[in-house]
Amino acid sequence: MTVRVNKNSFNIREKLSELERPIGLKGSELMKLDTVQEARDLVSAGRKNMIINGDFKIWQRGTSGGVGTGNRNYKSADRWFNFNAGDTTSQIDLSSVSIGGVTGRFRYGMRVSGGQSSRILGQCIEGPLPAGDYIFSAWVRFSEIPTNFYMTHNSNALIGENNFAGWYGGSGVSISYTKPDNVSEVSQTGVWYHVYKKFTAVSPHLGLGIAFQPLFAGSTSATVDITGVQVERVENITKPTEFEHRSYGEELALCQRYFQRVGRVRGSGNRDAGSNHCVFSQNIPTMRATPNCTFVTQGSDYNFSGKQFQNLNESHVSVLVNITTADSYWYYNHGYEADAEL
Repeated sequence: MTVRVNKNSFNIREKLSELERPIGLKGSELMKLDTVQEARDLVSAGRKNMIINGDFKIWQRGTSGGVGTGNRNYKSADRWFNFNAGDTTSQIDLSSVSIGGVTGRFRYGMRVSGGQSSRILGQCIEGPLPAGDYIFSAWVRFSEIPTNFYMTHNSNALIGENNFAGWYGGSGVSISYTKPDNVSEVSQTGVWYHVYKKFTAVSPHLGLGIAFQPLFAGSTSATVDITGVQVERVENITKPTEFEHRSYGEELALCQRYFQRVGRVRGSGNRDAGSNHCVFSQNIPTMRATPNCTFVTQGSDYNFSGKQFQNLNESHVSVLVNITTADSYWYYNHGYEADAEL
């Protein structure tokens, strides 16, 4: 008995071509995703580090000085605040000590010192942020082993967009005082440790505050060095990924959304018709909100008395001056700071 089997013909070249496609496991996962955002998350497209100036390249306010006292006191590297209850000896400095080797390719860091047993350093991250799991990580080094060490964050949704009123530690914000997941590894002085803490953000998450708080045994001399700070959204991992380095220009532009220092406003002009006033206007890189501006004296004034800011907005600053001469004046020796920090 004869059995005949019929099968549709196919192009053997096409079949062989399909076998040669280097899709791999990740490629197969990517092809199954439904949205562009899911695809971006899978391949880590775009910028992942939500911290600005995490490797401490940008210091527009100056590279050394006392931190003052108060809540969220911005006196140091761009975007970083210090919380100080009353120790006037606290100091924050640019640290250019060798931080290569175990820490990767970092050139700068921050050194925090002072007379209090607690050193508190933090950053407010502008929202909105997606709900989900995050990892907060940094490289740290201590001159004295802390008695306690916290990587804190506000873990609940805030009232109002980016409302950080009272934070660090203020009312109305839930602060999570938690130790690094690998805090037990911190056992020697003068050694760099890559510490991290995984946490979950709820929805809607309109902003995020993070801070470091090592506590020392009443020390008046302990120092903390820090660099490579990162907050990243994660999925199915428990440890931080490699630090995301950005160029100096990109980091400066990110910082200038919150703070700018203009060294000098230069120019000359005549009196307005019928008045003794003259106005200088200047466009600036767009900031987060209309900034609070303060003058920074660079030297003596020329041919005018009194000066004030007017018509401020996110991308424009005007200075009004009173002329003291009959014809014209020269405005030369004053700069200003524009502050729109969270």
